[in-house]
Amino acid sequence: MTEVKVGQVVESIAGRDKGFHMIVYSIIDNQYVTVVDGRHRRVENPKKKKLKHLHLTPKVASRFVKNIQTGLVPTNEEVREFLDELVGPDKYLPHNKGVR
Repeated sequence: MTEVKVGQVVESIAGRDKGFHMIVYSIIDNQYVTVVDGRHRRVENPKKKKLKHLHLTPKVASRFVKNIQTGLVPTNEEVREFLDELVGPDKYLPHNKGVR
């Protein structure tokens, strides 16, 4: 399996959030990470996901990584902006699901 990195864009391939693009917020161990998308999974309450339920993309939000490394907690708005830049505006939400 490819090594996952903080700030990497991933797509959920299982669960209720199937089809959603998110950013890896932290790495728990070799099986689990936490992910955020700034809307459904906010920075205050990241989602714990198994790596086997995620499709890793080669895209990395470098400014997100810099914020984490310097001890700054990115805002939900910043997370949404990073995803907009990397996967397109609002294309990180599946077509059949609206914003809650």
